Amino acid sequence: MFLYLVRHGEPDYKRDVLLPCGWEQAELAARRLAVDGIDEIHASPMGRAQQTAQPLSKRLGLPVITEPWARELTEATWTPYPDGRIKGLFRVEPAHFHDPAYRHMDTEDALSGLPGMCEGGYPQEYRERAEGLDGFLARCGYQRTEEGFYHAQAHTEKHIALFCHGAMTRVLLSHMLHIPVQYLASTLSVHFTGITILEFSEEWGRDIVPRMICCGDIGHLYTRGEPQTTFYVEGAPRRPF
Repeated sequence: MFLYLVRHGEPDYKRDVLLPCGWEQAELAARRLAVDGIDEIHASPMGRAQQTAQPLSKRLGLPVITEPWARELTEATWTPYPDGRIKGLFRVEPAHFHDPAYRHMDTEDALSGLPGMCEGGYPQEYRERAEGLDGFLARCGYQRTEEGFYHAQAHTEKHIALFCHGAMTRVLLSHMLHIPVQYLASTLSVHFTGITILEFSEEWGRDIVPRMICCGDIGHLYTRGEPQTTFYVEGAPRRPF
């Protein structure tokens, strides 16, 4: 099985809808994803993810299956750590999370004891998304084991797309790939309609950890070497990437 995590297009966050350039990004992503032969389309219940999934749904004639658990993390991603200013976790300088005192913390330790992670409801929201993901993967045929592997209950070659969000993608990758979440919180940035692909392979037996083939691919936004839509890193000056 191949799992595609697709971030939504550029939105109006207050209205939770795509901006015109976000719709353009969604169309370009749909053109790229259709080539891979997506078999199922799933999406967060939030408007910006649902709208980003629509062009692919229309192109392939597939329904969009809503996953209530896949909502974006909300206030839980905001923290006053380390300087007292309220900011998103992705804006905390990586050096603070890579401090030697914290460097060897696994995710569970970090959620309960790392400044910036253990406040604002982040541990609870992390666990809710992780549990939702495991239920979703179980329905796809991969049951998580106590050791954190995924047991292949049946062989499948499906290509499954999940349209979701930036902060949520960090949580899902942390959980699936056993990467401490503090390493991803401030160092991983997935741009609008960035595509991350994970392969659930049975090559090494029936208990597996998925392999990440690519992360945040935005090649679909370019043709003939030129950006086909203007987008930006959140918080940075608006510019073509």
